[in-house]
Amino acid sequence: MQKTVEKHRGVLQRDNNYGLVKQVLEAVYSRNIQRLTQTFVTLSLSDIGEQVKLGGAEQAKKRVLEMIERNMIVATIDEQMGMVSFDTEPDKTSSQQLLLRLTAQIQVSGATRS
Repeated sequence: MQKTVEKHRGVLQRDNNYGLVKQVLEAVYSRNIQRLTQTFVTLSLSDIGEQVKLGGAEQAKKRVLEMIERNMIVATIDEQMGMVSFDTEPDKTSSQQLLLRLTAQIQVSGATRS
């Protein structure tokens, strides 16, 4: 889908539809990650990147963290192992998981600003 958008970028921009198409792509990526939470309990960042066609583990990590921050999914990221653990019941999220999630978000925010 991304390749098709880039192929027709000029036409989309000329018709003032490029922004809308980018929003659709973002929604598709997010929805695909949400579907993974219904199938898997734990999944590697590289597997998420591959299954959602994000282009790698770093892009997957960024997207998952954004979705956690926006309360679209409940998950924790084990940075050392490169694994994401999904939780389907937000009320069961322990304070340890919350701390790990916040730490991961802070690390990504700090890396983005550098």
